[in-house]
Amino acid sequence: MIKLVALDLDGTLLSSFGLLSPFAAQTLRDLRKKGIIVAISSGRPFYSVQNIIPDDCYDYASCMNGQDIYICSSGKHIVKSDLSEEEKKHLVSYLKKYRMLMNCAYDNTGHYLADEKHRSFVNLFSFMNALRHKLSRQKYYHQDADYDLTVIENKSIGKFCFCGYPATLRRFYHELDHDHYSCFFVNSSWLEIMHIGISKGKAVQEIMSLEHLHPEECAAFGDGENDIPMFEVCGTRVAMGNAMHSLKRHATDIARSYYEDGCAKWMKNHLL
Repeated sequence: MIKLVALDLDGTLLSSFGLLSPFAAQTLRDLRKKGIIVAISSGRPFYSVQNIIPDDCYDYASCMNGQDIYICSSGKHIVKSDLSEEEKKHLVSYLKKYRMLMNCAYDNTGHYLADEKHRSFVNLFSFMNALRHKLSRQKYYHQDADYDLTVIENKSIGKFCFCGYPATLRRFYHELDHDHYSCFFVNSSWLEIMHIGISKGKAVQEIMSLEHLHPEECAAFGDGENDIPMFEVCGTRVAMGNAMHSLKRHATDIARSYYEDGCAKWMKNHLL
């Protein structure tokens, strides 16, 4: 019997416009009424989760891939280590070497940074990304890049996200010290990097411990490689139809794509 569901947001629970559908919201409320614990497990920062998920739809929010766990019943946060100033400087230095954009959140706002010499790449990549979102019926939020790489100094930042062409990100990924950072692909053009030891799986295990649950009592839902650690600690592992193939290999079942509300439909059919 499933007693906890751990839910990724983008590409999983949310629609193609990055919103929670009325059907999905009601499904979450019905799960909680049935006594099933709902844990949001997202790469988004907490303020972003609050903006899109109603308070009565979840019990826990594991944010920033597990760097920040919010416990609804107590209003308390369990926060893991931010990236150090040394780590930030080291990672930012790669923006000079590779044609990439870097995204991070601080002061409850998202920011994009890039190196000045790659300005033409930034413009081209932003145009292609907007076109891709339009063709796939996804909502696109345009945000200008900042070319002053010093703006993040002395800012509390738990995660860096690098976006660019897949081949570029793979070269960058293989150059990183994986004994020093936790690195996950959300999709082929989006790489997330955090302090070592932080993952969605570790966060879900902490929630399971708080609730005295076993893996076979937990179900995880996701679409990207950053969801693999979460799949590894849950007995039921549901990958979306749109999920990366590397994640599907870990799944016990496949739901319909996120733009069909496949996650909520799976939970409605199998848990309610």
